[in-house]
Amino acid sequence: MSDRASADLIAALQTVARAQPEACALRLPGGRLTYGQMTERIRGHADALREQGLTPGALVGVDVSRSVPALLDLLAVMACGGAYLPLDPAHDPEQITGRAKPHFLLRDATLVAFAPDEAPITDGIAYVMPTSGTAAASKLVEVPHQAVLHNLAALNQLTEITPEDHCLLLAPLSFSSSVRQLFLPLLHGASVVVADETQRQDPDALLALIATEHITSLDTVPSLLTLLADTQAPAALAATGLIRIMAASEPIPAALARRWTTLLPESRFFAMYGLTETVGIAAAHLVTASALTGDGYLPIGNPLPGTHVALHPQEEEPGDGRSEVLAVSGPGLARGYRYQQGEQDTRFVTREGRRWHLTGDLARVDEAGRIVLTGRADHQVKMAGKLVDLNAVEAALRTHPAVLEAVAVPLTAPDQDPRIHAAVQLRPGHLIDDSAHPLRHLEAQLRVLEANPPETTHMYEEIYRHRVYERHGIVVPSDATVIDAGANIGLFSLSVAQRAARVLAFEPCPPTYQLCAANLLLNAAATVQLL
Repeated sequence: MSDRASADLIAALQTVARAQPEACALRLPGGRLTYGQMTERIRGHADALREQGLTPGALVGVDVSRSVPALLDLLAVMACGGAYLPLDPAHDPEQITGRAKPHFLLRDATLVAFAPDEAPITDGIAYVMPTSGTAAASKLVEVPHQAVLHNLAALNQLTEITPEDHCLLLAPLSFSSSVRQLFLPLLHGASVVVADETQRQDPDALLALIATEHITSLDTVPSLLTLLADTQAPAALAATGLIRIMAASEPIPAALARRWTTLLPESRFFAMYGLTETVGIAAAHLVTASALTGDGYLPIGNPLPGTHVALHPQEEEPGDGRSEVLAVSGPGLARGYRYQQGEQDTRFVTREGRRWHLTGDLARVDEAGRIVLTGRADHQVKMAGKLVDLNAVEAALRTHPAVLEAVAVPLTAPDQDPRIHAAVQLRPGHLIDDSAHPLRHLEAQLRVLEANPPETTHMYEEIYRHRVYERHGIVVPSDATVIDAGANIGLFSLSVAQRAARVLAFEPCPPTYQLCAANLLLNAAATVQLL
């Protein structure tokens, strides 16, 4: 791995490694690598790839299903002067490779030709990152080394990562956040702890990792911060060594920032805004007490040094009459989209001599002069750091044979994560028959949705045929009020309601409660009140 005349990410890592070769660079599930060992591993892996035919200018699709070997794969690809394309088996890699046309595919240290006759990549591209969302709708963003280096240097003027920090790599390598979580610490001499799949998904395991590895900096999505705060004891969170919380990739509720600053009063909470096309963070701010007095979402913050943000009018007038499209300009922008010239011409525009990226996010200036996000100009919503295409959600619902039409909408509430709600219009004859729970026609003119057919049969026989609750002379007058505690799917309540008596029904299990509510509605049990 020779030194480079022109700066790139690998050359920058070399510089740090020469300054502190014995410092810990990577803490992996299977061991640790110092900066010196890491650069040696990269050099050896790069040499092996060159022997297999990898040359500068090649785009390499890297299988990132196993994060530890994939991490060294993508670093070695860049060390060869190539660019990497992360391929996650969970996100339709065939669709991505078919559109990106990488020269090679890399898995288990083996290089396989894919589209060797494609033109080589140029302009110092470090990687081609698919935007989040469905594979077919994602964009393939070409990101230069220089843009990454600029943004990370600018961001660290705010976050102040130092060699004493221990930082988590939580984002999958197929997400653009992984670039920041890996290179921001490494380029500033810190140690990166690579979380495994279990630790990413299990809050107990994640908190244990944070504690045992003495993590000082946590960079993640607000939804994960919410999960940690909801599931972990405040004392356990307060006992960690976290001094820096960095939230990005989705709107950040002010209540969440309040919660974490209360849990960790000595830590600093950074709210950040950015996209794949802006090569990570474009605007950020250290959240202060004055910013936490209201509800709703935090503003995007101040542009990083060298970056400009502005509000551009929409082509179509927004629904609230105030929101405009948020645009970002500066040396940190991506080069554009690979093989998507139409999208590039729409999203990357030049106005008054400055190149802008139109993010698709709607925003407005609030009373305090701050830019706050208000939604999307397209039919997408960001959840858990991913852009979800609502058109794709609706199309998936329409594939069901019972569905005639579908609509999906984002619903947001103050201080809550956004959620997607969907409604469908069913085809004639499918009103109930294609429900997730089978509809069963019983005697006594009953129709019920059931979760457990044998249990339904047993309860029906007990209540309607054997009338076990009417033994010993028990009579229910029409003006009586009956309490049904543990109503299950509602058969006993329905039997009482047929006599016009009033019923107060209780069912503590949420899924069963939903079935009970549906059955009461199906059978027009107006005298039953489900509590």
